[in-house]
Parts: sequence; C-alpha cells; structure tokens
Amino acid sequence: MRLKAILCAMLGTAVIFLSLPFWFITLMAIIAGRAWSLATGLVGLVMLGVGAAFIYLAYSAIQDEKMDEARYHNMERQVLALAKKNKGSVTVADLINVGFESAVAEAVLDKMAKKGICDINIDATQSSGITTYSFPTLIPFGEENDRQVKV
Repeated sequence: MRLKAILCAMLGTAVIFLSLPFWFITLMAIIAGRAWSLATGLVGLVMLGVGAAFIYLAYSAIQDEKMDEARYHNMERQVLALAKKNKGSVTVADLINVGFESAVAEAVLDKMAKKGICDINIDATQSSGITTYSFPTLIPFGEENDRQVKV
C-alpha cells in the first residue's frame, strides 16, 4: 500500500509541475491580449486538478493504511482481553463468539503467534481437534504445570 501512495504522490507532483508552463503561457497570452489564453488556462486548470486528485489518492492510501493498523491493534487488544478472561487460552471459535469473522480471527491469532505474543498449544489442539492458542503471560500463577505449551 505504501507503494501506491508513493506513486500517486510522485505522479501528482509531476502533473502539477507540468502544468506550470501552461500557467506561464496563459499569463503571457493574457498580457499580449491573445484570444487563446482561455484555452491554455483551462488546460493548466485541468492539469492542476488531475495533480491534486493524485495527491489526494496518495493521502487517502496513507490514511487507509493507518486505519488498518489501528483496527489490527484494536483486535489484538480484544484477543488479549478474551485470553485473560479465559485464563490464557483462546480458539478461533472463541473469537467468532465475540463478533470476529472466521478468517479475520484466524489471521489475527496466526499473526500474534508469528510475533511471539502467543503459542499454539499442540497438546490441547491434538486432544480437542481445535487449534488452541495459549498466552503464557496470561496463564494464572500455579496453572503453568497443567498446561504444556509447545511451539
């Protein structure tokens, strides 16, 4: 997404810079009293509008990326709160029950596992057939021996 923003910003800036000669020619035509000054002025105005549109697209792409990061951070916080409530253990089904979509729930838990925030509890997964994610820092003291967390 960053690439889209960079390309749009560069293209918008280039189009705006390319419109400058049209503005200069329009100014000279107005000074000289030429009838075609309106046409060059309109071309310059259209180019300026196109450049501004590309710059807005770049801004919009950056804002979308920031919103996606904020949404993911919020989902992470919800997962951690649920894990704390469930004594350090969460499944995709648990997240679906609190309103997550299935694919989103699995993606968030997998990303958290890759970041090292949680582990996949292989013993619980094998016994129940459901992928169980364990959050070792949220397991209440004294229950660590009851749960064997393996990666």
